[in-house]
Amino acid sequence: MKLSDLWPRSTSTTVMPKRDAGMTVTVTKRAGAAEKRPVNGPRELPPTLPECELLEEELCRDAIRLECQIGVAEGLAKSDGHYADPTWYHRAKAALKHIQRDRQRLMVHMKQLRIQARRNDPHWQSRDQMLIRALRQELPSGRFDQIVEEVEMNIEAGIGR
Repeated sequence: MKLSDLWPRSTSTTVMPKRDAGMTVTVTKRAGAAEKRPVNGPRELPPTLPECELLEEELCRDAIRLECQIGVAEGLAKSDGHYADPTWYHRAKAALKHIQRDRQRLMVHMKQLRIQARRNDPHWQSRDQMLIRALRQELPSGRFDQIVEEVEMNIEAGIGR
């Protein structure tokens, strides 16, 4: 008796692979998922932060769903010796890599949007000016100018980026 025989098995076709001679597993999509996705290439990144956050949630759900299906297929292969269809398995792994790459691109894009929003915000601009004035008053005379020169030399040399 195998330990896996003691656990209840799901009857859902979205997670549980079919047990036939070909051993195929179907990757399911949410309703409307095909409409939002481009056929080839990376996803189009939204122009606003709220839209980016929605896309991030969608990508997280898709990645979790796919990881779950792959995990079930791998578990069945280890426990029962029933292997998933190799074509499905490699497509599922590739799809997971694409989702993870899109998530990574989205995180970078969201960071750039936050920086841009902060630069355009008058509150942050006045805050920076107030910070510079306070530093000039606190530092000994000439030290602030030395620091500014060092920073400018580092920028020209490409250090600190």
